[in-house]
Amino acid sequence: MRNTWKRMLSFLAAAAVMFAFASAPASADTVVGVGPDGSAGQQSQSAGPQSAGPGPGTAQNTAGTPAAQNSAGPSAEQGSAGAQGAASSGAAASYDNSFALSANYAMFFHNTGWGNWSPDNQRVYRTSTYPTAFKAVLAGAQPATVSGTIQYQVNVSGTGWSAVAENGQPAGNEGGTAPLEAVRVWLNGDLASGFDVYTMVMTGGQWGNWVMNGQDAGEIGTGKHIDGVRIAVVKKGAQPAEVPETAAAAVYSGGGSVDPSRPMIALTFDDGPAAPDNRILAALEAVGGRATFFMVGQNVKGHPDIIRRMMADGCELGNHSWSHPQLNKLSAGEVRSQINRTNDAIAAVAGHGATVMRCPYGATGGSVKSVLGDMGYASILWSIDTLDWKTRNASSTVSSVLNNVKDGDIILMHSLYGATAEAVETMVPELVRRGYQLVTVSELAAARGGMKAGTNIGSFRK
Repeated sequence: MRNTWKRMLSFLAAAAVMFAFASAPASADTVVGVGPDGSAGQQSQSAGPQSAGPGPGTAQNTAGTPAAQNSAGPSAEQGSAGAQGAASSGAAASYDNSFALSANYAMFFHNTGWGNWSPDNQRVYRTSTYPTAFKAVLAGAQPATVSGTIQYQVNVSGTGWSAVAENGQPAGNEGGTAPLEAVRVWLNGDLASGFDVYTMVMTGGQWGNWVMNGQDAGEIGTGKHIDGVRIAVVKKGAQPAEVPETAAAAVYSGGGSVDPSRPMIALTFDDGPAAPDNRILAALEAVGGRATFFMVGQNVKGHPDIIRRMMADGCELGNHSWSHPQLNKLSAGEVRSQINRTNDAIAAVAGHGATVMRCPYGATGGSVKSVLGDMGYASILWSIDTLDWKTRNASSTVSSVLNNVKDGDIILMHSLYGATAEAVETMVPELVRRGYQLVTVSELAAARGGMKAGTNIGSFRK
């Protein structure tokens, strides 16, 4: 009888263990999710190094992708196949994610250089060449208490997946000739619980479908390179807004005719839009030239037709803050607000925000450069200051340019004054006669090695 009771007790104990195991939640070491195509996926966070490809699993921890963030991108088990089944774990965000978040991104094109930073959800592409590198940053009011960055990889033809890069670091080979075949983009940290990042690429002149959270965008091993990319960050579970091709094509992408072997300069105009811009644009149109207009946000609403004319002429739309304060005397949050409000005003007319930024008075101290770097902007300064705002004299403005101009200059003027428009009508044909190409800041940068976010740029003189 004693042995019988022992056997019964052993049986009940084993049954209790089995019941507890069956009732327990899944182990914290395993994340099961459903990808946007409906397929299931499973990620083991104890997985070892990858043999199929360098997706952001535990093998990538040294690149800044913690094992706990595997749900934000492809797992070690999935390798170069991407995150087809590895979306989020479905856990609700443990923080207030009511803040706005978006991505800025750029591509390095063979024989051309870095293009301008593109705003979120815009198509950036070129069909006359191909990209060899890619970079991205986040923009928006991410609270300091919310962790997370944007991370990405590129598949380089003949080489495979690059190392994981983040926060504006180039992925790929800026000076190489091997094209990019695919891109992966994802978020980590707290951001992965509250937001999704979608990626779309153009291949062979055709845009593909959206993929999300680290899935492969592009065709690997087929001999086809991508032509361009489109990135959109949305709240968890939302879909990217559809942007008409006509509106997206208006995003400035350095698409004008530029000969890198010939001298070029960038004429820039601050403080508009304003009525004299029409005379300035007419003078540029007469010679096929372009310029960059750094606009004050509170002036934008009253001049939508001028902005549309700038876009039609291939000119570049720049940000010059909302109310023209000394940004270096403001908090980081106030600096972001000045930039974001202006971008919103420009986007209401143009369909996208500014692609370059100039601080009022050239004041980039305090938190300014750090904020600009986080938002993907360089600080555009100048190499010739015409002092047109002070002299209000056309002849003086003309002389300050024609007596000092050199290849690679960025020239500062202001479009509030009739005297400046008069000066432009004189200097523009003369500059063209001297052999200068009149290009935008981003075109000049692309021809001379690109722009680095968070730095001051005064010229691209050789």
